[in-house]
Amino acid sequence: MDFTYVTPHLKKISPQVLAVGELGKKICAQPEFSHSGFNISYAESATDVFKRLATSDFAAILLCYQVLEENDFKTLKQLRSLSGLVPLILVTQKPMDQDHEVIAYESGATDIVCAKISPRILVTKLKYYLDLQVAKDIQLHWQDDLMSTHRAVEQSEEKLKFALSSANMGMWTVALPSGHVVLSEEARSIFGFAKTYDTSDAAIDEFIHPDFREQAREVLADAIASGSLYNDEYQIIRPDGEIRWINARGRARYDFRGQPYQLSGLIWDVTARKNAEINLAALETRFSRSAEATDLGVWYCNLPFSDLIWNKEVKGHFFLPPDAYVTIETFYEIIHPEDREPARLAIETSIQNKTPYDVVYRTVNPENPNDIKYIRAIGWTDYNDAGEAIRFDGITLDVSQQRAYEEDLRQAKEAAEKANELKSSFLANMSHEIRTPLGAMIGFADLLKDETISDEERLSYANVITRNGHQLSHIINDILDISKVESGQFTVENLETDPRAVTEEVMSLLSLNAKEKGIKLSLTVKDNVPAKIVTDPLRLRQILTNIIGNAVKFTIEGDVKVTLLAEKNESGRAAVGIRVEDTGEGIALEDQKKLFQVFCQADNSVTRKFGGTGLGLALSRKLARALNGDVVLEKSVKGKGSSFLITLTSGTLSRNTAEESARKNESGMATDISGVRVLLVEDTPDNQELISKVLTEQNATVDLASDGMLGIEKALQGNYDLVLMDLQMPVMDGYTATQKLRERGFEKPIIALSAHAMNEVRLECLNVGCDDYLTKPIDFDQLIKFVGQYSGKN
Repeated sequence: MDFTYVTPHLKKISPQVLAVGELGKKICAQPEFSHSGFNISYAESATDVFKRLATSDFAAILLCYQVLEENDFKTLKQLRSLSGLVPLILVTQKPMDQDHEVIAYESGATDIVCAKISPRILVTKLKYYLDLQVAKDIQLHWQDDLMSTHRAVEQSEEKLKFALSSANMGMWTVALPSGHVVLSEEARSIFGFAKTYDTSDAAIDEFIHPDFREQAREVLADAIASGSLYNDEYQIIRPDGEIRWINARGRARYDFRGQPYQLSGLIWDVTARKNAEINLAALETRFSRSAEATDLGVWYCNLPFSDLIWNKEVKGHFFLPPDAYVTIETFYEIIHPEDREPARLAIETSIQNKTPYDVVYRTVNPENPNDIKYIRAIGWTDYNDAGEAIRFDGITLDVSQQRAYEEDLRQAKEAAEKANELKSSFLANMSHEIRTPLGAMIGFADLLKDETISDEERLSYANVITRNGHQLSHIINDILDISKVESGQFTVENLETDPRAVTEEVMSLLSLNAKEKGIKLSLTVKDNVPAKIVTDPLRLRQILTNIIGNAVKFTIEGDVKVTLLAEKNESGRAAVGIRVEDTGEGIALEDQKKLFQVFCQADNSVTRKFGGTGLGLALSRKLARALNGDVVLEKSVKGKGSSFLITLTSGTLSRNTAEESARKNESGMATDISGVRVLLVEDTPDNQELISKVLTEQNATVDLASDGMLGIEKALQGNYDLVLMDLQMPVMDGYTATQKLRERGFEKPIIALSAHAMNEVRLECLNVGCDDYLTKPIDFDQLIKFVGQYSGKN
């Protein structure tokens, strides 16, 4: 019977045995061995074995002792190192003495047999060794699978936490019946709890507004009793007295007896939405009252015309009772016969030409032909993405006694249409741009609750949430920046800035997108471009990201060219120009005047095709002007591309920055940091390698920690001269790690590292216990000086 075995990958194979030398060949040639199911291969020498091991896998090796030179156990060791766990059986002509036998086993022999051994016994031994090897392989394979699964679960949990944090959602858990409460950091923030506030035994419902407390308890009790999803909105009173609206969702968990033992779910602040809903409801109430007070009729109809929806004021204009059922036939029957065709033509023209509907006609009382009203009807049509008319709505006014005021009404109508256009533009853009990523985040967050999904699906869902969270954050940041600039609350943090370095950094970030689209992205630096200017590097980066990003986004094929050039200005200060040219969509001449308006794009087709809020160019111009510069459209041809020019004039160093620069330049002496012991707490491998290389080239010693928690452990156990602490890291951020180190008595200098150049970040670092602060990208000279200064070396 053939002998086979199953590999860890569930494949059945016939084992290969390599017989080396005459004794091995002699044993394998016997009938009992040839019918064992093993596939036999032969080799003449140890050299031949080495070659065979490089190209083939063997289940066992029978090695004739005579093949080895006398007492040459070095070759046996080499065979063992190359063959791994493969059984290596040494075949001798006669039994070995005990000393040589020990050396043979120490050199790697699995077993030693005499050439006179029964082939049946040898076959049994081989099968036994092979079974042991397979069992070991399977055990190692299972261990690898278990570790991979464990790592995947940990990564999924971290990504879920990050996604919820990006969406400003908090997690909560309540143990039943003890009432023990656990809140995530985001949930604590929503409730306004300080970091030191103990929520372990807090009765959360004490913070619910009294007007909602009983309702909240009833909704929660019903959800627990029915096993359904808990979903409620109510007001809370935070410890500082501020009233906020929150949405809480969750579900109870039950033990084997059906008794609830835990509640858990999500919570987020919906104050802005609830206030908007309340304001909208109040506005609708006021509008209804206003319509009644002013006899304003409101109507609408789905197309093609069927039932007409009129308020009671419109029905009054047509001499109908408030509960009358209205159709398009009713409409034409009550209009004066002479005005029916003009009214029908006006409606048809409005829909077909996509123009406003504005007509004055007479209505006749069916019970009294002499009772006539002059009615002005104003309406508009809504269209779907295909350009098909889907809805016709508007208002009616009784102008019988007011025709003298027709001019005033016309002006009011124009003002109302302009206001409605601005409102519609804002709502359409913001609703789509905010709800699209928000809807994806909420939907995929709900999917993550399903315990039956695979790890791959869980990772995919988490990636979707993260990506949409970044998109939503970008939109909100643009809106906040526009608001700050227009309200006068915008501040500039002027630093010495390398315009070329910032430009290259932005282009590096956008290069992957350009490469995926097949677009060439290039940079040219003209002569005399200032190496440094005083400006806000964060805002410059923001401007370049918008302008160059737009060029890449709107270019389907071709290239995007970025040129740095020196600019002239009357003040005599250094100035730089950055020209961005693309071969993209281009902008029609009639649309160019709308480019730098808030919530505006060249035309609606651009929004549908490429997306976007219409904030980028408007924000970029406002930021550039705040930096003593501007953003202008130099030229654009529809279908051929556009050219934008960004100009910046060097400003005055911010006070704190100027003091730091003066201090940094006080000494021109070289800094000696040889022998300084540095702990670098940084999660990014590239930054770890870069900073380590800079310091070790100066003969400093660098040890690494990839997150704040590991950094705390190493800092307390090691003997370091100082710590370089990144602020944004997984597991534990630099702020928390620094604070915990100081709380545990760590007194060595800690220097913060961050890509944020804002003064508020610097102040927060100093408040948690950092001795100083370095911004990314790191100034290597400044880094070396800081290490020398704070280590006490200089």
